Amino acid sequence: MKGFRTLLLVALVVFVGYTYWELTRLQADVKELKAAVARKQVAPTGAGDKDAAILLAQATEDLKRARIHLEMGQTWKAKRELNSGLQKLTEASKLSKGDSKSKELTQAWDGMKRQVDKLWKQFAKESKPK
Repeated sequence: MKGFRTLLLVALVVFVGYTYWELTRLQADVKELKAAVARKQVAPTGAGDKDAAILLAQATEDLKRARIHLEMGQTWKAKRELNSGLQKLTEASKLSKGDSKSKELTQAWDGMKRQVDKLWKQFAKESKPK
């Protein structure tokens, strides 16, 4: 009888662990889908600077979230946010190229690029095996 209880308890712990793992994976998938929808809604429409500014704002938010995740020790989440921010920065750069009045965007791009480089270095340092 005692062995059956132990087996039942182990099965319950395994089930709870698996459910938790699935939930976190689904939450990450939902977050990625939301980001994909946001990127599609902000797809280049010919407005150039305006779209690039929106992408830069979104990239800034991604970088803030990446920094928070990195400080909390959640390196895989930080990496995902950094990748998302980099994609948005790249899109913003493509949109603003060729515009003569994109000096502000170029300065913002340079600042964001420095932040991303700094975060990548911090990420690499903190994700090294101890």
